[in-house]
Amino acid sequence: MPIIQPPDVLKLLAHDIRWSLIQSLNMSDYRVHELVEILDAPMNLISYHLKLLRESGLVAMHQSEADRRDIYYSLEYEVLQQQFQAAEQ
Repeated sequence: MPIIQPPDVLKLLAHDIRWSLIQSLNMSDYRVHELVEILDAPMNLISYHLKLLRESGLVAMHQSEADRRDIYYSLEYEVLQQQFQAAEQ
C-alpha cells in the first residue's frame, strides 16, 4: 500500500509555533510584538512563521485604522475552512 502524504495545510499547521499562532489569531488580531509576548518566542521566529502563514493565505496583514503605522495580523477563516475542506478529499 503506497504512503499517502498529508495535505499541505496539515503539514503547515503541524508545527507547534504555527499552530499556536493560528490559535492566538483565532481569538483576536495582533501585532507582531504582541504575538512574541503571547508565545514567548523570539521576534525573528514569529516573523518567519507568520510569513509562511501569510504565503499560504491563512493569515493576512492590515494596517490599524487608528494608527496607520501599526500592522496587525488576522486569521483568514474562509481560507482555512476551504483548505481543510480540500484536505478531506
